Amino acid sequence: MPYWKDQNQWNLRVNTQWQYVINRNNAVRLNWDYEQQNHQDWMKSSLGYVWFF
Repeated sequence: MPYWKDQNQWNLRVNTQWQYVINRNNAVRLNWDYEQQNHQDWMKSSLGYVWFF
């Protein structure tokens, strides 16, 4: 393996948040996380409900 491949370490992170407001008191929120580090992938997504009062 070439020496430069051994020392080449990098990190990529993407974070996306999407929010849909239904009305004045209610909203739906969607989160998506993606991270790639040293040729390993990591992904996380979540769906949430927000109530404003």
